[in-house]
Amino acid sequence: IEAPRFTPQPFNLWQNCPVAADGAIGFEPVSAKPGDYMLLKAEMDCIVAMSACPYDLDAIPVNAGGVVRDVHFEVS
Repeated sequence: IEAPRFTPQPFNLWQNCPVAADGAIGFEPVSAKPGDYMLLKAEMDCIVAMSACPYDLDAIPVNAGGVVRDVHFEVS
């Protein structure tokens, strides 16, 4: 396996961070609800890393008001 030529940016499915016209990144409450899911299909070999990003360090509402929750995934 060849090493990647660059470090890719994350594809964040659940965090709600809109980008303003001036390039500033905002932090908004999540819109996902319990039971929401995403189904993705890999059309080529790939390496995937998964993180729930349990940000609970201050009052920024990026993950349900600082409440850390489990995340589950399945590869089939």
